[in-house]
Amino acid sequence: MIDAQRKKMEAMGYQVTVVDTVSAHDIEKAIRDPQTKAFAFFGHGDENVAGTMSTLGGEDITAGDIKEWAQAALAERIGTPDIWRNLDPAERRKRMDAWNNAHFNFKYVYMHTCYSLKDNSMVDALIANDGEFRGYKAKAYLKDESVVAKNQLGRLEDQLNRLREEHRTLKAQLDASGGYDEAASKEMKAIYQEFLKVRAEIEKMKALPQ
Repeated sequence: MIDAQRKKMEAMGYQVTVVDTVSAHDIEKAIRDPQTKAFAFFGHGDENVAGTMSTLGGEDITAGDIKEWAQAALAERIGTPDIWRNLDPAERRKRMDAWNNAHFNFKYVYMHTCYSLKDNSMVDALIANDGEFRGYKAKAYLKDESVVAKNQLGRLEDQLNRLREEHRTLKAQLDASGGYDEAASKEMKAIYQEFLKVRAEIEKMKALPQ
């Protein structure tokens, strides 16, 4: 499986280095290296802590650990919350939003670990807005049965597209009724309000420092 994954990533254009046994320090070093654009991990997970990477040495790396590394990298550009006190309130809120949403920008991650996709915490900690994360909602076995997940921004954009399509469908329904379908009209208004909220959240996230 590891060799197949190596070939897949090479076919995607990545220069791949295979390391048979890694420590938590090795993983941290690779993730924090700006030259690392993608990675795959084969190992054990944790049913109770989604996305955990467990090494043969018994060390665990969680999405929370990776988020802290992303915050440390962000701090090199915008500082840490304790030094923002005297900033303009709007700028302080913008930086705090960026801090709370800090993540790396990997284009591709494959995690062959159990429960790597039990929730989206690891996706949100690692993946670029246009990146691809493949993992497992439950057990991972000896073949690739992974599923794809998107980060928070990607999920919001999918939601926006769904709302847009729902609005179009209802609009067609309303037009067919001659404009007299009160239930469809009411639902359209609710969908449009939700659309505006999601779009505003997307614009807010896209404006955050990376």
